[in-house]
Amino acid sequence: MSTRMQSRGPWLFTIPPNPSFICPLCSNVMAEPRQTQCQHTFCLVCIEKELQKRAECPSCQTPIEFEKLSKPAFILLSLIYDQTTFCDQSSNGCQWSSPWRDLNKHLSNCMFVAEPCMFGCGEDVLKKDSDFHKFQKCRSRFKSCKHCFEEVHKSQTKEHILVCTEFPIACDCCIRIPKKSLPLHKKSTCSLAVVPCSFGEVGCAYISARKNHIVHLLDNIDDHAKMLEISVNKMNDAKVRLAQKEQELEQTRMKLSHQEAILEHKQKQVESLESRVNKFQDQCNQLQTELSDREQSLEDARSMIEVRSVECEELSKNSTGLQSRTDTLERQLVEEKKTSKADYQAKLTITAIVFSILGCLVSGVYWSLRS
Repeated sequence: MSTRMQSRGPWLFTIPPNPSFICPLCSNVMAEPRQTQCQHTFCLVCIEKELQKRAECPSCQTPIEFEKLSKPAFILLSLIYDQTTFCDQSSNGCQWSSPWRDLNKHLSNCMFVAEPCMFGCGEDVLKKDSDFHKFQKCRSRFKSCKHCFEEVHKSQTKEHILVCTEFPIACDCCIRIPKKSLPLHKKSTCSLAVVPCSFGEVGCAYISARKNHIVHLLDNIDDHAKMLEISVNKMNDAKVRLAQKEQELEQTRMKLSHQEAILEHKQKQVESLESRVNKFQDQCNQLQTELSDREQSLEDARSMIEVRSVECEELSKNSTGLQSRTDTLERQLVEEKKTSKADYQAKLTITAIVFSILGCLVSGVYWSLRS
């Protein structure tokens, strides 16, 4: 079950319950019963509180653990929850009776449940009597204002009258009208309101109560007519001046349009010049970049020339040394040529002598063989 059930006294059932359904701890019919390891059964709430004091079975003092408690057989649960019970509010007049398992659902909708007054008067009101209490009995109830029909707390009735816009109040002319309409009444219809003459805009300075204005208008018809004529003439003159001003304004508008056209043309010229200046600026930037590149190239060429000059000087020095070495080698070559020529002649002489000796030896060998 979604809501934890509470144990119930045996007197709340239509038939006295079986003694085996009674919890030994609270003496009520067990709600959500739990069975111990030693096979004793108690209400879940009762055994939970008891085990917080000591971890043993209240009936036989056998050591038990809360985690090892189990639900009794399904048939026992069905027998317990199928018992017919009265509503908790039977003392308030509720006649409901049904199986215990349906009690929580009934209590959520029971009209005999007492709830605190929503206006805070301190009374507990049955659901079925809430409307009567709200609109008739409650000392702190709200009621509708008979003038503006706004819901007003009973204790704030006097304060509401001070601000109620529909509350009737008496005007000086003895007429009672809603408070919000009083300014408009005094401005347009109140006979005692002090207002200026309706011809005040054309020069009449008369100010009096509205009820006296009829006599004033009848007594001053000619004066009002003269004032009206003067006002009309002034109005005509004003219209003529206005027409002149409008004509001058139109001329000024035409001049302004012409000046705007000139200004627009100048603006286009300025934009064209700005475009040309931007292009010239771009060209200058490009030339500046090329000039920088040329200057860099020239600087690189100068550096290269200096390097080549140094190399040329070194080559010149090297060529001088080579010339001296060449002269030395030429002299050595001439000397070697002379030496090699004498050696050559000596070698030829020796060779001739050797060949001569060989010839003699060959001849000797030949003749010795023949002989």
